[in-house]
Amino acid sequence: MPQKNVFDDEILEYAGASGGVPVTLAAKYIGMSANTLREALRQGRVGFGMAVKSESGKWVFNIQAKPLVEYRNRFHPMLGESVLIRIVRDTLADTLAETLNDFRNEEETRL
Repeated sequence: MPQKNVFDDEILEYAGASGGVPVTLAAKYIGMSANTLREALRQGRVGFGMAVKSESGKWVFNIQAKPLVEYRNRFHPMLGESVLIRIVRDTLADTLAETLNDFRNEEETRL
């Protein structure tokens, strides 16, 4: 069964939520297994969340949405969604400006 892609907006819906982003969703979003992410959180190796061992001995995980999106978009080997959107937007704006300039020059030449 094909897996659904997880996008920035879906993660950002958890901003400010108690408990933050669920571990399984965050792991899928950054392309690692949930167990690997839990271990990274326990060891303090990622800056977007933390793990705390409760008095009962159970691990509690908290993953913050905005730092998670920033991590993926900045450090993930694949470009993040927001980076791609910026690249496309900037490229289209430049292309449109050049096309309009060429059109204006052609019109001036005709007159």
